Amino acid sequence: MPNFIHFIIIRKNILIKKYIYKNNNNKKKIKNKIFNLKKSNEIAGRGFSYISQPLSILYLKLENYILNSYINENNYKYIIVPQILKFKSLLNSCQIPKFIKKLFIIKNSKKIKYLIPTSEVSLINFMYNKKIESRFIPLKFISKTPCYRNENISYGKFNKGIIKQKQFDKIELINFIDYKKSYQYLKELIKNVEKIIKRFKINYRILKLSKKNISYISTITYDVEIWLPSIGNYCEISSCSNSENYQSLRSKIRYIQNNKIFYTHIINGTGLAVGRFFLSILENYFEKENSIKIPKILKKKFKNLNNLKF
Repeated sequence: MPNFIHFIIIRKNILIKKYIYKNNNNKKKIKNKIFNLKKSNEIAGRGFSYISQPLSILYLKLENYILNSYINENNYKYIIVPQILKFKSLLNSCQIPKFIKKLFIIKNSKKIKYLIPTSEVSLINFMYNKKIESRFIPLKFISKTPCYRNENISYGKFNKGIIKQKQFDKIELINFIDYKKSYQYLKELIKNVEKIIKRFKINYRILKLSKKNISYISTITYDVEIWLPSIGNYCEISSCSNSENYQSLRSKIRYIQNNKIFYTHIINGTGLAVGRFFLSILENYFEKENSIKIPKILKKKFKNLNNLKF
């Protein structure tokens, strides 16, 4: 049974907000050789990429900046999680049947395990069958992992380069919340995501997803989309959802308040899809062939250099 959809969800996506920093409609072509797609196709197939220095250092510093922002500013607890899980773990987090046809399967003798499609699975199972004292909630966890999705990648501008990958890095945010406050914390989570994008001064928008587009796990979902000049359009960089108690019922995640037991509400969001954010920075800060302007927020990490040549 899918989750109950919130009564405010309708049959079409609704634009909630659009933040325009600059009118950037010029298509900027970042050559695919930057990601060495020819080599990755040769040794792994479509949906994988290499990123080498100096851009790999930019990628690393960007990733670390995002993680540190959530940990130091928003009180998230960093968890290093398993990336290979049992079938039961994916049931607990309700990823099955959602991802059943898109999972990478590892077979070893008679045992079958799965590569995680998102660290949401691992973080929810970290709390499996636990009772929490109400004074400890909200519990706010963050994790950064590669994500593995065995998807068919068709040709077209929305699938080229590293926009869509079978292996990609994602920072995941999970909140275990008092059932009365989950929508309040969902708004806070979205604001935290927005705050980081604004610091890089890149155009973005927020959509409230329709009945057709919302996941069967979610009660309500907001997508944050960032501007990619190369496609002349916005691309999803974060998806923020409230599943209410849908996942906690299956995972038996409860809290005790006034000697009564309640199931937690769970909200989750992409702290940012690192590869897509990285690509957007490359394109929006591109100046000329083999050179980009270093975003002001990252300059100290590059000894106050103005440009990065690659």
